[in-house]
Parts: sequence; structure tokens; C-alpha cells
Amino acid sequence: MKRTMLAILILCLTGTVIFAGGTRQQQQAAGGKTRIVWWHSMGGRNGDALIRLVNDFNAAQDKIIVEAQFQGSYDDGIAKLRTTDKGAGPDIMQLYDIGTRWAIDSGYTLKMQDFIDRDRYDISDYEANILAYYRMDGVLYSMPFNSSSPVIIYNKEALARAGLDPKTAFATMEDCLATGKALAAANP
Repeated sequence: MKRTMLAILILCLTGTVIFAGGTRQQQQAAGGKTRIVWWHSMGGRNGDALIRLVNDFNAAQDKIIVEAQFQGSYDDGIAKLRTTDKGAGPDIMQLYDIGTRWAIDSGYTLKMQDFIDRDRYDISDYEANILAYYRMDGVLYSMPFNSSSPVIIYNKEALARAGLDPKTAFATMEDCLATGKALAAANP
């Protein structure tokens, strides 16, 4: 249980960039708990699931309280942070991979690598290709919290009417384009 809660906290805290923001006053919550303000961009069902994770974490221990604050899209969150004085923004923030470079250049962030090294946190279970999005010059600045995976959903019957094999119909971009044309012609 302790390991599970640690994993949830690490997901909450590192799915993003850690900011050198916040004040002592901001960081103290009721009951002496450390308050962590987390700006995120997860709406809809993903946002609901995220809030459940945060609530479960907050209820499972008595030292830290994570306050998740929805900021709209990733770009909305970055725009808001740009207009926030250093030290007045969130403690952590969910960004997309492209936003990581801006965060590094802004001077707002702390390197995730420093925390990994200090705590000897094992990241060997993380997908190397995804971690690479958040590394600059070999240093990990943030960690993935969620990663989008493109998928193709298709109608088997429509493919069959077009005489296409689902194992090869989407193998390359050219195949996808040809499949689209064949589907349009066979299924007017």
C-alpha cells in the first residue's frame, strides 16, 4: 500500500514539470500538511479519474495535500503561467512535451533528474522513448504522466466490402490513404 501511494504521488508530482514556485505560506495547509498546488490540463473523464487519484492519495496519508487545479488546455496553462509572477504559480504543472522546452528556458523549473538522483528513484520501468521527450542534453527535466497513443478504429465490414485486409490496410501512411480511397469507393 505504501509503495502504491508513493507511485501515485510520484505520478501526480512528476507527470509534469516541477516549478521553483510557491511560498512557505502557500505550501502549508491545515493541520501542518504540506500543500502542493498542481496545475493540470485533464478534462472530461480523464480529469475525473485524475481527481479520484488525487483524492485517494490525499486520504491515504497525512503529510501532504495535493490541490489539483484545472487550467484548460496545455497552452492555456502555459499562457496563465507566463502572466504569473515567479513564486506565485503552481508547485507542479502538467505540460505537454513541447511545453517542456519553454518551461526549461523560462527559468521556472527544477530538474526532475535532481530528485531522481537524490532519492535513487528507479525509472527503469518507464518507456525510454517517452522519457526522451522530456530529456535535454541527457538530463530529465520532467516525467510523463499520461502519454497519448494514436489508434485506428475501423469497421471490419466496410473493409471486407472494399476487399481490404485489416492486417495490411493501415501498415504505412500510403496504405492508410489508399485504404481511405478504397473505402470511399466501396461504401458510398
